[in-house]
Amino acid sequence: MSNGQNRTGGPRDRGPGERRAPEDWTRLDPAVPRPDRADLLGEATSDAGATRAAEPRDSQPVPATAGDPGGPTPWASGTRPGPGAGPAGFGDGASAGASPDTGAPQQVPPGPGARPGTAPRSASRLLTRLLVGLAVPLGLLAASVRLVATPVFLWIEYHRPGFPADPFGFGAGARMTLGSHGVDYILNWAPAAFLENVRAPDGSPWFSPEEISHMTDVKYVMQIGLGLGLVVALLAVAIWFARRGSDAEGLIRSAMRGAWVTLVLIVVLAVVAALAWQWFFATFHSLFFASGTWTFSLSDTLIRLYPTQFWIDAAATVGVLTILGAVLVLLCGRRALRRRAARQGR
Repeated sequence: MSNGQNRTGGPRDRGPGERRAPEDWTRLDPAVPRPDRADLLGEATSDAGATRAAEPRDSQPVPATAGDPGGPTPWASGTRPGPGAGPAGFGDGASAGASPDTGAPQQVPPGPGARPGTAPRSASRLLTRLLVGLAVPLGLLAASVRLVATPVFLWIEYHRPGFPADPFGFGAGARMTLGSHGVDYILNWAPAAFLENVRAPDGSPWFSPEEISHMTDVKYVMQIGLGLGLVVALLAVAIWFARRGSDAEGLIRSAMRGAWVTLVLIVVLAVVAALAWQWFFATFHSLFFASGTWTFSLSDTLIRLYPTQFWIDAAATVGVLTILGAVLVLLCGRRALRRRAARQGR
């Protein structure tokens, strides 16, 4: 009946005023606090909810394994492993500790709360730089074409020496009047009646239905091209003001690269046009207009107002203006980079 057992050998029932004998916690490592509960894997949890690995009841050395040749584990000397130093495959030790076979550091995959990488930011920066670089050739071409499509250019062409005269009787004044109507029509939003109402003194129309149809096609191509150039240019300006504080140098260099691309493009087109103007002119028109809708006889009004020499001069003027704009972008970009370097060197 002694040692707390009854006759059957089981634990003796305590009396009403009898206290339960204290449990022997000294068999465990003193560094381990008394747990309130343990899970199915033998790990005990404290009151604060932190999980601790249940340690062996004695401090006898543990036989060495193939991955840990010749030495006791840290638990055998009475020292408790810190966080992340548990055995491989349990707790944090497998992800944050060294490899159990080689001792080399292992790669730790980012957890759910890890800071996201810079890939989205890099993609956004690349996209903005690409848009700025693309805006240079498109914007310069659109601006150059718009400068040529003006009554000023018409007046210079019709009055310059060497411009071919109209074999059917149009003088410079008549060409200037009718040619200005054609330029105005491709730039405004007026319907086809705008050209239908342009008539000779006897009441006959100066422009045939086929000519008006082609001019309407030119209107659509011209306004879409100018609108695209304007939108891209405005977008590039907005990107500059939005990101100049974080990526000014990158945007400047992108604009300069776009200027170099513009120069190469204009030079190639100029060489092709100089060597084969008729092929260049026909290929250009076939890209935007249906076959048979842009060819006319020499006596038609459009040919009398805008002969072949007019288009050669117009293309050359667009090329020169575009080259000047690209060179200006390069000079301004180089100056801006030098000023930034000088400020950073102070």
